[in-house]
Amino acid sequence: MFFSKQLVADTIATRVKNGFRIGDVLHDLGRIQDEVKEAIEAYTSKDTAAFADELADILIFLLTTADAANVNLEKAIIAKVKRNTTRVWKHT
Repeated sequence: MFFSKQLVADTIATRVKNGFRIGDVLHDLGRIQDEVKEAIEAYTSKDTAAFADELADILIFLLTTADAANVNLEKAIIAKVKRNTTRVWKHT
């Protein structure tokens, strides 16, 4: 298992404790966009610690968004990786 149920539960509990909205998928997708922008800024400024933090933030939002949308992210990733082995790519 990539992501334990406890990790997701702990992440949600931390978000609740810190006043983040929970269960609002569209809001979380917007927050993921914000975190990606921050990751780009950290990467381009060569701040490796900040870049790692932003990647972690992206994953945190992905985990809680998937949970809110009742998506089994582990199964989705495994299925996508499998599909990608035979996929015809439209770009390089």
